[in-house]
Amino acid sequence: MTITAATLKAKMRVLIHTLNTTDLVIEWNLSSVKWNAATNEGKLDIALIRDFMLDEFERRDPKAYKNWFEDDDPSDDPSRFYKSNEPSKFKPMTA
Repeated sequence: MTITAATLKAKMRVLIHTLNTTDLVIEWNLSSVKWNAATNEGKLDIALIRDFMLDEFERRDPKAYKNWFEDDDPSDDPSRFYKSNEPSKFKPMTA
């Protein structure tokens, strides 16, 4: 069975939608770090994922989204605009 690009994009949107706001912000910030280390091909993948994240940020809080873009560079940390009391669900990596 071959997975199409459209199917992968749909699955990525669902995955991003399931992140709580704390983890969405963390993922955004991690994507900035990944961008700096990525190849050109990798940057295309990161740009697509960040596009999905931007859609999710806007869906969750249109006012915070608007303020983020008016006040700051949208590549910057969005945590000033997206406040969350939800604990991160990320598990630390162990050696």
